[in-house]
Amino acid sequence: RAHHAENDQTPLTVAKAVNEVWSTIGGRDHPDQITLRTDFNHTEPIYTVGVRLIAVLENLLSNAWKYRDPSKEKSEVLVETHSSDGNLILAVRDNGIVIPEDCHAKVFKLFQRLSDSGNPG
Repeated sequence: RAHHAENDQTPLTVAKAVNEVWSTIGGRDHPDQITLRTDFNHTEPIYTVGVRLIAVLENLLSNAWKYRDPSKEKSEVLVETHSSDGNLILAVRDNGIVIPEDCHAKVFKLFQRLSDSGNPG
């Protein structure tokens, strides 16, 4: 979907996009299982191909949801934004299961599964 998107850039507010994606993946429906925390210090709209940024957010947030650590009492995802030298910095962190160090080189390769959790994707 993101690959076939037009390259037209439109204004998008990152906070709104994050909240919409979180609602779409079901995060708001299960606050007892996982909490979304945000710290949006960059609040101005950005000009981007919205469907592409949404696809990135969906991947990051759904992975945080799917690969939360069942041994933890409370799972959390933190999304932060700030500006640096005129650029938007977006960081997503979670306290889910850890990617083993020997798998770090595989993380950004297509069609890689690093865990046998039974989750799709």
